[in-house]
Amino acid sequence: MDLEVTIPPSEITATSVVPPPISTIIEPIGSCIGSPAPIAAAIGSSIM
Repeated sequence: MDLEVTIPPSEITATSVVPPPISTIIEPIGSCIGSPAPIAAAIGSSIM
């Protein structure tokens, strides 16, 4: 029981920390492709 209660906060924290790094990784890729906006929008929609 205690372990199950401890896990959710960790998952939530990890999820909160993930978006920024993804955005940082997408920017260089988008720059190479030449269309960072559509990619960022698609990923932002997926995360939200």
